[in-house]
This record gives sequence, structure tokens and C-alpha cells, in this order.
Amino acid sequence: MPAPCQIAPKSIDPPSIGRNGYQGFLNKSEILAKGSAPFNARQLPCDIVVEHDVGLRVRDGVTIYVDIYRPPDGGERVPAIFSWSPFGKKLNGIKFLEMMTPYDMGLKPNTLSGLEKF
Repeated sequence: MPAPCQIAPKSIDPPSIGRNGYQGFLNKSEILAKGSAPFNARQLPCDIVVEHDVGLRVRDGVTIYVDIYRPPDGGERVPAIFSWSPFGKKLNGIKFLEMMTPYDMGLKPNTLSGLEKF
């Protein structure tokens, strides 16, 4: 049996506004207009309503906070896509590419909108 590995614990600081892009709870809605480029990237093909930090109570009673992206008129039915990450919901794919991947994985700057989370 191999020897147990040793783990050096490190305490984690609570989030603070301005640190690592943390903005605090926004609790607001906004419309991202067709043709705009919120992250200086690909232009949006249509208007998008974003509801920030909506509280959802899950089965075990815990409240999670989500951002909801949807069409502005509410009439068109669209599938729900749930994306989860331990790294928060505000840092987008473009920032991850710049920080963590060599040569931005070969993606051209106008390929992503900045609204993706991966």
C-alpha cells in the first residue's frame, strides 16, 4: 500500500468586491443589444435579456444564485442550458483563454462573444 500523501491546507479568503473580477450581487436585469460587443469580441446576433443573481431554492433548501439569459419578448420558447463551474459565473471564456491556454486554443478573437462560460 502506498504511503499517504501529505496535503498542505491553505485557507481561502471570502470574496471581496474588485478582487479577481468579483462584482458582488448585482440583482438587476439588463438588455444586451443586437450588434453590441460587451466584451470587445463577437457582435451579438440578437437582443438578449440578462437577469443577474436570481436566487433559486433547490430541493435541499439551499439557495443558489444564477444568471439567466433569454430572448427579450418572452414569447419564443428556448431550451434551458445549465452551466456550472466552481470558478464563479462572471469570468467568461475569453478571459480563461487569455490566462490559461497557449495561443488562445487557435480561436480567432471574433469567434466568441464573451457570454460563454467554459
